[in-house]
Formats: sequence, C-alpha cells, structure tokens
Amino acid sequence: MTTVPFETVYIGCSPTASAMVLEYWDAHGYPNFPSGHTLIQELATAMVTDPITGSTYHSHIAGGIETVCQNYQYTNFDAVYNSDLSMSEAVTEINANRPFILGMTNGGVGSGYPSTSPYGNHSVTCMGYSDGTTTDYLFIHDTWDGVNTHSITFGSWDSARSTWVRP
Repeated sequence: MTTVPFETVYIGCSPTASAMVLEYWDAHGYPNFPSGHTLIQELATAMVTDPITGSTYHSHIAGGIETVCQNYQYTNFDAVYNSDLSMSEAVTEINANRPFILGMTNGGVGSGYPSTSPYGNHSVTCMGYSDGTTTDYLFIHDTWDGVNTHSITFGSWDSARSTWVRP
C-alpha cells in the first residue's frame, strides 16, 4: 500500500482527493506543491468545482490537476481520465506506486461506517488493494476521515471513474 497524506473534505471531495495525490508526489520528487487548503482551493478553481455544493464533473478532474501541475512548472505530469475502472487497472497503478482518484456514482459503504452511510456520489484517493479469492477491496482515504484508511469492496457502485496521475 502506498503511503498517502490525509486531507478532510474542503470545498469538494474531488479537489480534496486530488490534493492527497499531489501531496504524495510532493513527497516523492516534486516538492513545489503547496499543501492543505491552499492546494485544495487551487484544484477546486482549476476543476470548476461548485463552491456551494462542492460538486465537480468527473471529466474536469484531470484537466484541473494538469493545470495546477503546470502552475508549479511540472509540465511532465499527465492526468488521464478513465471512464471505466477495472481491478487490473487499479492493481497496475498501485503496484507502480501511483495513487489515483476514484470517483463513484452511488458508491457503497466503506469499512468502519454503518450500512446507512454509503459513499453515494463521491471521490476518494485510492492507494492500496487486497486481491481476495472471492472479493477484491480497494484501500482508500475517503476525505471524510482524516486519520484512518478505509476499504471498499471493488464494484460496490453503479459506476466508477478513475483519474490516473503520472509524472
């Protein structure tokens, strides 16, 4: 499992989840990024996140990440929007130590939460997995909890989109 900093939701889940990924890269050779609310605000602006509802179109996440990276002179970053996530793709990114943003539509319940608290339409940072014999799990920082890593059963959503961030 890749070690990724924690952030709790600020402005919206997509810029917050994206900030955790860029903060990971900040600690791994790209040290010019700001952190916390400053980075989240810049990402929210670049992603055109609604400041009242915190909503971000999934298709705006990759472009927003690339804009912020370019603002800090990192022109080599490639953020790729993937409209359909497979477990093998998730495993490939995680094994390459590249955390990514997972955007769920009608997402299920994360570990440690009651069944009455599903993620719904939510973006999280994915940085680990468990490839089980019958059930696969993704390990996530969900933006709701700034201390604990949670897991979610792979496929426990109506649809999932990922944004890969590759320097």
